[in-house]
Amino acid sequence: MFKRSLSIKGKMLLSMMLIFVIVVGGLVGLYIHLNNKYLQKELDGLSGGTISLDHVKEIRIKSYKIIFTLLIVSTVLVGAMSSFLIKKLSKEVEELQDNMYIAGKGDLTTRCNVKTIDEIGDLKSSFNVMVAKQTDIVNGLKQTVRILSETSEDMAAISAEVTSAVEEIASNMEAVSEDSQVGNEATLEVSQVLLELSSLIQMSKKLALSTEENSNIALNAAIEGKETIEKAMESMKIIEEKSCDVENLVQNFTKHLEEITNVSSTINGLADQDQSFSFKCFYRSGKSR
Repeated sequence: MFKRSLSIKGKMLLSMMLIFVIVVGGLVGLYIHLNNKYLQKELDGLSGGTISLDHVKEIRIKSYKIIFTLLIVSTVLVGAMSSFLIKKLSKEVEELQDNMYIAGKGDLTTRCNVKTIDEIGDLKSSFNVMVAKQTDIVNGLKQTVRILSETSEDMAAISAEVTSAVEEIASNMEAVSEDSQVGNEATLEVSQVLLELSSLIQMSKKLALSTEENSNIALNAAIEGKETIEKAMESMKIIEEKSCDVENLVQNFTKHLEEITNVSSTINGLADQDQSFSFKCFYRSGKSR
């Protein structure tokens, strides 16, 4: 439980009231002093011989002593109360200052002891809230730093793996480059072979087409040859059957040929004779001309 106390404004108001009381007391004392002097003059004028001068001085000194005593007592009371209030305020301010200094050095576990609900108490509560927030921020930063540290270690491991992977890729790229060069040469050779193979395929296609045509022709010719052979076989049979008749006919033909030869010889002889006769007639007609 917090102890309720006067606010700073209340304390300042109380101090001003005390000062006001002192000032008013002083003015009242001054007024009393002047009033006494005035009364003294009046008394001196009324009964000059009745009251002695020593008695008046004694009364005046006694009044001065009372006023002076009141003034001293008021001053002491005001000084004591002011000192008490100042010490209390200074103690609370020094406590807040010390805690702020400790927090400034990095110790965020320090807290102010809030005893009153006034401006100083509000300052202490605000300080405690500020330190608690800073503690949360620092803890969050520590957690973040820890996570970043772990992440940095992971990143370092990943970076090492990536570096080795990049080196491996670089070596593979170099090997691929060499293989590419070899592959280009092989590609050229393969292209040449493919061109030659394409030419051979075209030639084979043409040969296949011509072979197909020739095969068809040969097949047709074979069929026709088979039919011709069959016909020839039949003709051979017929010829064999008629060979005897032919042989007889040949003999008859030979005989007729011999007869024709004789007739031809006779005709040739007659022709020679006719030619010589014609020549003689031509010669004779030439002469007669």
